[in-house]
Amino acid sequence: MSDLFFTLVRPVEIVIAAALARMHDLAAALGLGVGAAWLTALVALVVLVRASLLPLVARQVRLAHASARSRPALEAIRRRYAGRTDPQATRELLAQTRAARAEHGAGFGCLPALATGTVLFGLFRLLSDVAAGVAVGALDAAAVGSARSADVAGVGIATVLTRLGAGPTAWGATGWIVAGIALSAAAVNYASTRWLTLPNLPRPSTSTPEPAGRTGSGPGPTPPRAAATAPATAPGKAPAKAPGAVDPAVLGARIQRLLPAAAAIGLLLSAPFVPAGVLVYWCVSGLWTAAQQTIVNRWWPTPGSAAHTAYLRRHPSRG
Repeated sequence: MSDLFFTLVRPVEIVIAAALARMHDLAAALGLGVGAAWLTALVALVVLVRASLLPLVARQVRLAHASARSRPALEAIRRRYAGRTDPQATRELLAQTRAARAEHGAGFGCLPALATGTVLFGLFRLLSDVAAGVAVGALDAAAVGSARSADVAGVGIATVLTRLGAGPTAWGATGWIVAGIALSAAAVNYASTRWLTLPNLPRPSTSTPEPAGRTGSGPGPTPPRAAATAPATAPGKAPAKAPGAVDPAVLGARIQRLLPAAAAIGLLLSAPFVPAGVLVYWCVSGLWTAAQQTIVNRWWPTPGSAAHTAYLRRHPSRG
């Protein structure tokens, strides 16, 4: 399965390799040194790739807005069929869910996310291959050799922390620069996720499902199986939660709060084993993500999110 995925990504990697070669030629034509030319080409390549993905980002923003607008209707449908597992109820639930999503234009957004991930993974693969000395497309053996031998302040594209020594005391200045790049990438990733991405996510729903057999229009017949097994509850009240049960909304909020730290820790744990060129990519791409998310939060926040609440405070007439 992984071989098939790498085969599908290979054409993307070749296109990006051609762009990197062209960027390097332009940087060299400006009279930059070998190391500075490759660093400039790398940063410019990341910016070019992220800029080319902006139409997909806009598509994802529109899908997120449509999904947020459809959320109240979808939650009402789920409450209406809560506790019902008979085939008829399942068919009605699916049909009404599809109709509600179609009414608001809410798709699942898999294609834009998949395309974005494929391009970014192709960029990651290219940098990893260049650091390993593998020729890719327009980056022939001579170009790859030039990229691997070039350095800025002693740090090259292929520099890996674990190959500099057994520990921080053996790294020298080069190792500490690479470690600084890794820490910067992790900090940018954490800050972007914690203070920009999460505030633009819709708040977890705290609504309580209606008892089985109730609909949005009033009380209805309770299915015989549910009536025989469900505990008695007062009219109009939801069934009591089982002892120790965790509210899904609370659980979702907890998971969201852990995401920034988990992503930053994962990046730091992998940093000693990846080339410096990939760390530079992570850092520059993280800065682009932060700037992009800042713009989205300020002018196109997702309805129902904290960012949207702040937007409405700034523009009360658009509420």
